[in-house]
Formats: sequence, structure tokens, C-alpha cells
Amino acid sequence: LRDLLRWQRNEEPLENRIVEVTCETLKDNTTRWRFLRFRDDKPHGNHYTVVEKIQESIMDGISMQQLIEHIPKIRGAWKQREKMSRY
Repeated sequence: LRDLLRWQRNEEPLENRIVEVTCETLKDNTTRWRFLRFRDDKPHGNHYTVVEKIQESIMDGISMQQLIEHIPKIRGAWKQREKMSRY
């Protein structure tokens, strides 16, 4: 919230900054992007192909059962990345 208030008051430079947003559906079934926070921890934004894949995944949806079935695979990949980041 603090980031959003500063952003709205324009107290910080906005150019060349990465933001995290969420897409929300409004009552009239239109969508809009909502600012969440600045991502000053990231040197570069996602490539547009990554954004497109994320949007496709959101539109495809996933059931709770599908997510539960993939927990071991997700956990294994997470542990593998964790192990690789130590080197």
C-alpha cells in the first residue's frame, strides 16, 4: 500500500521500474490491471513470451485436484532449484 500511495502522489520516478500487477475481473466482466508493488529486486521484467504463457495458464485454469496431483513434481523442482542455487 505504501508503494501505491507514493506512486499515486508521484514522489518516486516511475520510468524504468518493474511493477507487479494482478488482473481482476470487474462486475461487468471487463478486466483491468491492478498495481500491487514495485519490484526493485528484479533487474529486468519478464520477456513478453513469459507474460503470454502466464496469461494462457490463467485462462486455462486449474482444478484443485490437478494442483494436488502435481504437488510432488512441484516440490521436487523447487528442491532442485534450491540445491542448484547453493553452487
